[in-house]
Amino acid sequence: MDFSGSCFFAEDVPNSNFPHFIVIISKASPDNQALLVPISSIKPNKYYDNACVLNEKDIVADNEKNVLHKPSFIRYQWAQEIDIKSIIDKKFNGIYHYQCKVSKDVLLRIQKGAKKSKELVPYFKKYFDFF
Repeated sequence: MDFSGSCFFAEDVPNSNFPHFIVIISKASPDNQALLVPISSIKPNKYYDNACVLNEKDIVADNEKNVLHKPSFIRYQWAQEIDIKSIIDKKFNGIYHYQCKVSKDVLLRIQKGAKKSKELVPYFKKYFDFF
């Protein structure tokens, strides 16, 4: 199953004490892992990684409402790999709430941002082969 481009509201984001929207940005690797990245809102006078900035209209849920409500950025330093089975389990158990598939344009922007970001842990560059 290809979850690439899927956007979820995730209740368990590592390095964070509260839920975030996440996007799966790679297809599954041969060992059935994919790369996911969280989205965070831009806060005034706070540093943010500008490798991929999103506005409110960039991600539209299947119910046609904007997922984002303020300018946001991809938080590449919180990227993680996830087993495809875990995505299914978390969705089934109500930990991941499916929103939509992001547009091809937005997915490409997020993937290009991963290649450009200085915040992405080098280990995750192996997923560039699955973009």
